Amino acid sequence: MNAEKLWEHLGREIMTSEYGRKSLKFLAFFSSNSKSEYPQHLAIGGGGLALCDAKYIHNWPASLDDFNSSLNSNTYVSLPN
Repeated sequence: MNAEKLWEHLGREIMTSEYGRKSLKFLAFFSSNSKSEYPQHLAIGGGGLALCDAKYIHNWPASLDDFNSSLNSNTYVSLPN
């Protein structure tokens, strides 16, 4: 399954659930291994859903107060291999 199909599937599941409202936005982290049918690297979004690779979660801000400054930061981050 490619990233777009995965995003569409997850978005459909959310919108048909009890949480499915256009007034809400969702951020989902996804992880897979090299033997998985899913993409190993992904970042896709639109509408009310952003789907990101879980390997980047270690860059997440420590608090919501730091969220905007983290998104706008030019700080270089070295990813582990």
